[in-house]
Amino acid sequence: MEIYDPGQSRQEQRKEKSQKDKEQRVFFHRSALNDWTPLWEKIAFFLLGFLGLQAISFLTSGIISLSGLVQSDYSTAVSLNNFLAYLLLLIAFMLFLVLDKRKSWKRVLEDFKDPKAYGYALICVGAIYLVNLLFSLMYSGIEFYGDNENQEIIAQGVTTNPALMFFSVAIFAPICEELTYRVGLVDSIGHKRRWLGVLLSSVIFGAIHFDWLSCLSYLFAGEDSGIDRFLVLNELLNLPVYISSGLVLGFTYALSGRISSAIVGHAVNNTLSFIAMFAL
Repeated sequence: MEIYDPGQSRQEQRKEKSQKDKEQRVFFHRSALNDWTPLWEKIAFFLLGFLGLQAISFLTSGIISLSGLVQSDYSTAVSLNNFLAYLLLLIAFMLFLVLDKRKSWKRVLEDFKDPKAYGYALICVGAIYLVNLLFSLMYSGIEFYGDNENQEIIAQGVTTNPALMFFSVAIFAPICEELTYRVGLVDSIGHKRRWLGVLLSSVIFGAIHFDWLSCLSYLFAGEDSGIDRFLVLNELLNLPVYISSGLVLGFTYALSGRISSAIVGHAVNNTLSFIAMFAL
């Protein structure tokens, strides 16, 4: 006959709970979106943002081309295309969240109600500034280093169409990109392997801001492509800057456990960059 020992039982329970807590303990905070949202939905977020943006941009650019605006005012055509593409993608994300039977939109809104989220966002903005400052100091001796193609297009758009570019750069893009690469990709990897998701999302984040067309043209055709090799080198120098910024945003989301922190941090950083371009 087994002797029941209440004291021993409590001790075993405490030991079991301690072991379980130890096994579940990870560096990153848990996210309500990560815990609540099924894997297929996270992957859908990533595909919607990554492939959806390409498809929408292709469609809107075709419509704008048919209007003749590209020939008459190329800068406005590019700015309008960015505005429409990100606006339509944002609407698609909002419909996805609202129509979701799990009511994921409520969890997103709850994130924005937490004051701690804005503390993480401020740290995020400061970290991105330090990253950019560090690379500027590292590249200070390189004469051809400067804005890459993505930054030049934005700068030109800010000068000619500030209203369109403000909404695209400071509001629409941060929301769409954070839902795509943080919720969609970081969370898809899983909670215990979130560091891998952060790394992967940062690399892809850098890649989407890279001028692949010019660089691949130069790679296969060389000088015959008509592309200056310094332009290609400048793109390559800017790539780690974007990847590092993606790392900061990824860690902001993973450490805070709140998508609002990454969205606000991204939006504030882009707004400050917009103001700097507009002021110049």
